[in-house]
Amino acid sequence: MILKSAIFGTIARNAVTTNLVYIVLVMVLALIVVAFLTLFERNVIGTLQRRLGPNVVWIYGSGQALADAVKLIVKELVLPSVSNSVLFALAP
Repeated sequence: MILKSAIFGTIARNAVTTNLVYIVLVMVLALIVVAFLTLFERNVIGTLQRRLGPNVVWIYGSGQALADAVKLIVKELVLPSVSNSVLFALAP
């Protein structure tokens, strides 16, 4: 009885670990696909508009995505002191 529970406990633990590895792998692959699709979209839009835009920043436009990520991370929230902060936060 003890041996049986030890074996099934190990199998269950391995199944959880395997599932977590699959979840992390799928998330990483999804992030990579989204990054490349964004890069592709910016290249196509820049080409269609016949302009030098985000598609020429750094290596194949990857610098623009990096700059956008840094901007999003360090962007500070500015709330006017004389406004209703709840309405200001809910407004589009």
